[in-house]
Amino acid sequence: DQVQTWVDEGAISEQDAEAFARVQEQVQAERDERRAEREAQREQHRQELADAAGVTPEQLQERLRDGETLAEIAGDNADAVRQLLMTRTQERLADAQERLDDAEASIDERVDAIMNGEGGPMGEGFGPGGHRGGPGEGGAGEAFGSGFGPGPGGTA
Repeated sequence: DQVQTWVDEGAISEQDAEAFARVQEQVQAERDERRAEREAQREQHRQELADAAGVTPEQLQERLRDGETLAEIAGDNADAVRQLLMTRTQERLADAQERLDDAEASIDERVDAIMNGEGGPMGEGFGPGGHRGGPGEGGAGEAFGSGFGPGPGGTA
């Protein structure tokens, strides 16, 4: 494990390694939660699509696998299936646009912070005292505590 190697080499403290492990666990838990939410949402969408087509989700999957088109499976319900697909697509586009807007706002804030020496993409900012600062001037790794990045007790 790379983190333990850093501890063994004295590059980081046990406390920093434990903090890093906690962050990794939290990130993994959040990924698992998002994955479960996406799967539940996909299952709900499958059920809604099957309902609109007038079949069960299992029948829908089997018939699609056998080469039938969604229009053939839906038959007289084709308009309802089409409307459902249009609605879902519009919802996904709206969600994507919202995430894009949030990302654009975040980028604007980050650039302002970099320009004002308040923070950079990896930490405290560029220049003296920032992640591009020289030895002993602090560094981006300070987000994890002393020991990361350039600076007293850290590695460059």
